[in-house]
Amino acid sequence: MGGARSIERDGINMEKKVVYYMGTSPNNWLNKQLFRASLESSGGGDIVCLTPEDGIHACKVNVKAGIFVDSVSTINKPTTVTLNSLDSGKTMLDIHDAGAEDDRVSKLNLQPPTFHAFPSTDKEVTLQSAIYLPDKSTYGPGPYPLVVATYGGPHVQYVCNTWGMMTADLRTQYLCENVSQVYYCIAFYCFNDSFPYHLTFRALL
Repeated sequence: MGGARSIERDGINMEKKVVYYMGTSPNNWLNKQLFRASLESSGGGDIVCLTPEDGIHACKVNVKAGIFVDSVSTINKPTTVTLNSLDSGKTMLDIHDAGAEDDRVSKLNLQPPTFHAFPSTDKEVTLQSAIYLPDKSTYGPGPYPLVVATYGGPHVQYVCNTWGMMTADLRTQYLCENVSQVYYCIAFYCFNDSFPYHLTFRALL
């Protein structure tokens, strides 16, 4: 879990001898970003992150035009879309801001989860979790009944720093505050059977 979890190649510039790819970085696996690396070094040379802001980035690269479109969200902010420079990563144009353009975001006032990490039973793997708590100002400080939701695929990593799968998970938000007037604390955790890891990781639990 200390290295990159996944890499997706987005483009190659043969003139500048660089490759652009989406991936994670060591000890930063809750985020997904766009990187640039040299093709002339076996280790990638000085790898540059073109989207240093936290969050799950989804980028479309146009190598010839020297630009990329970045769609990004975090647990604290809905999706924004910008046009950016491939050389510097700087924003050239703001295209879309879901939080500003959709009034449901402010009306729902969804509370983001908090992230926590804990070791597997053999202490070899760090597991990620997201905790959803009821509003203390409305429901008191707890303790609350606990629901533990597990998953593992093999498929996409669920616990990550994004709005859509985490904060805007309306089923989980509903469980926190509405089920039979019992206000639950919800704990999602990600064990490493998620793509592309092998089934043997399940045995660690």
